[in-house]
Amino acid sequence: MPATSLDAIVIDTVADVASPICSLPVVGPTTLEDAVFYTAVGAVTAVGWVAWPTGALIGAGHALHQRARNVVRTGAVGETRAGLIEAVEDVT
Repeated sequence: MPATSLDAIVIDTVADVASPICSLPVVGPTTLEDAVFYTAVGAVTAVGWVAWPTGALIGAGHALHQRARNVVRTGAVGETRAGLIEAVEDVT
């Protein structure tokens, strides 16, 4: 397998697209897609199409998912993940 496999190109492209636009206190770096999602949930809740406890639950669930995703991308977990991906690519 060549050194620049299709998987590496896709991963680099996805990393470039999902660049953070701001950092929220609890969840960390936030992409444009996440900010739009929080805005949409807030707007739907403010208009009254969804009850506020449901909107809060949807927002909190997404925040937990975003925080877990940020932990996987950075820190020791991210380094371990990158090392495992590199090791698997070396084997195949």
